[in-house]
Amino acid sequence: MTNKRLSKTQDINQIAVEILEEAVGEPAPITPVGKKNPAAVDLGRVSDLKGGAARAKGLSLKKRKAREKKLDIGRAKSLVEEISENLAALPQDSAKYAQLRAEVEDLKAMLGRTDAHLPLIEDRMKSVHALSDRAAVELRADGIRVGIFLSEIGRMLGLD
Repeated sequence: MTNKRLSKTQDINQIAVEILEEAVGEPAPITPVGKKNPAAVDLGRVSDLKGGAARAKGLSLKKRKAREKKLDIGRAKSLVEEISENLAALPQDSAKYAQLRAEVEDLKAMLGRTDAHLPLIEDRMKSVHALSDRAAVELRADGIRVGIFLSEIGRMLGLD
């Protein structure tokens, strides 16, 4: 091994790779960082969607009523408005987000009514959450802050 001074920022894993490369005599294979198995990602997404619904079904009537009271309609309105504005910034001719736009607009109309029924609002928010989650990669690529929206809706619905 060559006698070179290690910098303080050099990681122990980098040192191990250098030792391995020198011992074997060829460079270590580079594995792409951030690449995920698409099947595993889909499976995780499916179980996440099922998990929230299963937890909601398992709540007693008393806990469901308490959760309904916790839903901040004012915050939901401002969040849905923000999501709507972000979606409006995307090209209108794109059919890619048509269903998500329709769900968001329906939820916005529902929240605008004074006789809004909380379980229906909650269901529509779950639908927007699920559609956003499915389109998350494309939305992020188009510059939409979908992670923030997903976590906020999840927090409001008690899905986190």
